[in-house]
Amino acid sequence: MKACTNPEIGRLIAHYELDALEDAERDAFEMHLMDCRFCRQELQQFRAVSDTMTAHKAEILEALEREGASVQRHSRSAARGVTLFPRNGLEKILALLRRPLVWTPAAAAMAAIGLFLVLGRNPQVSDGYQPLLSFRALPYESITFRDWPTQRAERLFDEGMKFYVAQAYDSAAILIEQAVQLQPQMGPWWLYLGVCRYLQRDPVPAIEALQKADSLNSMIFSVRTRWYLAQSYLLNGDTTRAMPLLEWIVEQDLGYRQEAAELMEDVRKR
Repeated sequence: MKACTNPEIGRLIAHYELDALEDAERDAFEMHLMDCRFCRQELQQFRAVSDTMTAHKAEILEALEREGASVQRHSRSAARGVTLFPRNGLEKILALLRRPLVWTPAAAAMAAIGLFLVLGRNPQVSDGYQPLLSFRALPYESITFRDWPTQRAERLFDEGMKFYVAQAYDSAAILIEQAVQLQPQMGPWWLYLGVCRYLQRDPVPAIEALQKADSLNSMIFSVRTRWYLAQSYLLNGDTTRAMPLLEWIVEQDLGYRQEAAELMEDVRKR
């Protein structure tokens, strides 16, 4: 089945997963699920969004407070002793999802929530070396090595990389971060997480992720990792750590050699 059998009910999927429906709406949606295979499949995809919100609860609540939303328990959840997100705060997300006569699939829900998760987030980075840096994304083509994990972690990474290719780096980072939490030995995943943070001009988490990638990756990924790590150091104003990495890249001559040489020269002129 390629479409929802009843979009007017199906559009409640986000509310259902986040426990934000009234009793009558919840009953109607669950009846709908029994007849709509499409919504059952979408609900499985949306589960990753629910997990993301749970993992980033503190960040969401802080963002809500910055926006002036009061924080309180949802009455249904409180009765079950489960703490979810405040009803008045969820409305900021749900308003994006609950539009009459519009079916919102899980991928769109992920995008909306990804935008919400970074609400108010605006890393303060001084100009410093930023004008010298390249903010081109690391190319990505889907590829699976024999030792790569499957199932949930890989699905999270794949979903994250869809956002990465679409240049939605905030949403991509959120999902990739979940993937590496499940499979922390995956060096290439840490690399793309670090690149996402770097492209967001957020050097501290970029450095943390890229350092992890550098400790795990083989030579095939090392040059790419250290290129973005060096630039992240410079974005953070740290030439002491950046310059040796750039020199190493030039010496290896395996990629980014010219870019690294030019960047070193520009840094030395400043």
